[in-house]
Amino acid sequence: MWAEKTPNEKVKFVERYTHPMTGEEKKVSITLDKDTPRNRKIAQKALGEKIDKKVEEMSCGTAEIEAGLTLKKLVERYREDQKVTVETATYDRNYHAANTLCKILGEDTLVERLSAAYIRNSFIQTKKKGSTLNEHRTRLKAILRWGYNNDMIADIRYLDKLQPFHEKVTKQERIQDKFMEQEEYEALLRHMWDTGMIRWWHVTRLMILSGMRIGELMALETKKINARNKLILVDKKIDIIKKTEGTTKTLSSMRELYIQEELRRAIRKARRFIRLDMLDRGYQNKLGLLIPGPEGKYFEYATYNKYLKETAQKVIAKKVTTHTLRHTHASILAEQDVSLDAIMRRLGHKSSKVTKDIYIHVTKKRKEKDRLEIDKAKII
Repeated sequence: MWAEKTPNEKVKFVERYTHPMTGEEKKVSITLDKDTPRNRKIAQKALGEKIDKKVEEMSCGTAEIEAGLTLKKLVERYREDQKVTVETATYDRNYHAANTLCKILGEDTLVERLSAAYIRNSFIQTKKKGSTLNEHRTRLKAILRWGYNNDMIADIRYLDKLQPFHEKVTKQERIQDKFMEQEEYEALLRHMWDTGMIRWWHVTRLMILSGMRIGELMALETKKINARNKLILVDKKIDIIKKTEGTTKTLSSMRELYIQEELRRAIRKARRFIRLDMLDRGYQNKLGLLIPGPEGKYFEYATYNKYLKETAQKVIAKKVTTHTLRHTHASILAEQDVSLDAIMRRLGHKSSKVTKDIYIHVTKKRKEKDRLEIDKAKII
């Protein structure tokens, strides 16, 4: 520290320090009335505090590797970041995925002590399917990479050793499980109708015929259906976790959906059912929904999804979800030689590996069938 006289006869005390990020030499100063031993002590302390503050400000965002960081604490910080960087639906999905990871690996596990062997053994002990373990693996790697990129973890090289888990079934068998064949969805719909589950029959049929997401169908208002131009404006959805209304998932999800003849008839039949149901139960469709619940509000996703899964397992011995219905729509279009690009646009997908895999599988199957028919044909 040194002292300099100012034009107004006061004394400026100056101290140098090094910028922590650039290595440049900087200065801080404080001006006092006189150069006395007491003022020098005051200046020395004040300048030290100024330097500490400056260094702290310039080091913002360059956190030191944290010793004793637990998985729970890392997940909490990861979630704070995701709240402002991802959509609500993505945040909710990742929230539950992170909870599962904490249960499998232990929320008090020290992140710095994680290893590929520990993670793999912990995952295997759950006895879950390989595809499920791969989903856990993907989310864990994302969280750990986020921690590494934000200077909370020193080393994550062991992640390269954490290889994907293999399924016992073939890839072709997995793809076939993603959608229903014609005889399967016809049997499922027939059972719903015969057992009097008419509202769910309409929901299932509309999803297979339109390829809409369940949240999109739940939010669909009749005013968004333009019968004259044969178009449905899909511009909002229901967040099935938070049970709130919002915009569609992505810009590509906001779309005009063409109403083919089968879908037109299905919509008319659904509207007729709702009108009669309202008279029978005495409720009003205040939201103007195509398919409201029995109280005139949004129908319950959890109730429908549970019914769909249990019924499909009983009737066709297959795991069926609302995603399966969308995939079934894609497979039907692929069988009719509709292009992959057209299918993706109709589903509101910018890209989807599952849809592409289904398309390839169905078109290959169709080509094999064509070859068999040609092989049987007698030309001469």
